[in-house]
Amino acid sequence: MTDHYRLTVVELKPPTVVVEFRCVHPDYGHPPAERNVAAQALIEGWVLLGRPEHPCGGLLQKLQDMAEGAEVEVPEEDYRPMSVGQWWQDGDRYYRKSPPDLVSFIVKSRRLFRSLSYERLDDSPPVGHMKMLVKNPQTVSHLTEGMQWNSVIFDLIPYLGQV
Repeated sequence: MTDHYRLTVVELKPPTVVVEFRCVHPDYGHPPAERNVAAQALIEGWVLLGRPEHPCGGLLQKLQDMAEGAEVEVPEEDYRPMSVGQWWQDGDRYYRKSPPDLVSFIVKSRRLFRSLSYERLDDSPPVGHMKMLVKNPQTVSHLTEGMQWNSVIFDLIPYLGQV
């Protein structure tokens, strides 16, 4: 998958974080100021760091599982190797990927934030700052100012209709 944005944490004063979204894909523009987009950014930052021990690590993992599907260990007799990409074996253990639950992800991501705004800084290429005020300051404690990563974030709502 091709990256959509280059994200940079430009300000971190918990419970507020400001993330710069710099568009790097020609088919994308400014991201919508949607809470599911902001939640994806927080999760990506945590994953980028290797999912470190974190006061909200359980919540971030649960949200990631909702968005992408969870890895579930299954008994050998239930293993279906012909289902490419959804089933795999690791030694003598067997796994499958559960389907994503995007509606739950969108609903739960709305509960993370007190407020969210987006300020356009430039249109060529699209660059802007997303200011997130989280309800729990620990939700952003894994981030550091200057932290950067490439992202494939996109708004999930248009794919599901209004939730």
